[in-house]
This record gives sequence, C-alpha cells and structure tokens, in this order.
Amino acid sequence: MPLYKTIPTREQYLVRRKGTGQCYIIEGPNEVNTFRKDFERLHPTAASERQFIYIEELSGAVKHIPGPSLVFFNPIVHRQVLCKDGIALDASSAVVVYKQVPESEEVEQRVVVWETQLCNKTKEGAPGGGGAGGRQGYNTGY
Repeated sequence: MPLYKTIPTREQYLVRRKGTGQCYIIEGPNEVNTFRKDFERLHPTAASERQFIYIEELSGAVKHIPGPSLVFFNPIVHRQVLCKDGIALDASSAVVVYKQVPESEEVEQRVVVWETQLCNKTKEGAPGGGGAGGRQGYNTGY
C-alpha cells in the first residue's frame, strides 16, 4: 500500500482516520499521508446559469444554490445533492410565487411576470407543494 495519495486538481476526498473516526475533507491538488486513513472520493454536482443545485441535508434542512455553482456530495452532511433546471419565463408568462416567512406560519405571495430565470434561493414554490404549478421537484424564486 502506498504511503502517500495524490489528490488531483478540482477533486475532493473525505478522509477518515482509523481508530479515532475523525473525518475531514481534503481538496486537490494535494498529497496526503495514507497511514491509518480511509479515503472516499466526493462526487461533484455542477449547475449552469439556468440551473440550481438542490441540497437535502441529513438534519432535514433543504438548500437551493443558484448556478453557476459546484457542490461536492458529503455523506457526513448531505442526504442528496441534485442539479435541477430553473424555470425560464418569457415576456408573456407569469408565475405566482409563495414564500414561507422564516420562523413563522405566514406565507408571502408575489407574481413574477417579466422575462427572467427562476432558481430558488429560499423556500418558495408555486401552488401544489412542488413549485412551478405543482410539478414535483421544481421550486421557483430568484
């Protein structure tokens, strides 16, 4: 077994120390001593400017990161990391966007009518629970 592992550029690895269970992330380019360590490559998810990254954490929290962006799936923190398409609106389209006020039961409502790309940054969605007219897996916002 080699004594050192080379981490390539633009890659990340989750390193677990044998015996202590301590975990940490190493980003490339890097060279790391492998003694009493397990390495797990973290898989990247990339989003273009017309997409967003949907992150569901093990704690139950949900995050939406607008593109362009890159997120590495970390099994210690994330349940799932997905790339989803935003909703493109032209000049003749409109979407009603609902947003739950943080730490409250209140829901704000607004109508988006201009040409734009909707990618969720907060807990917003159209009627039907799934965003975008109720289509499952889509959320809207900008």
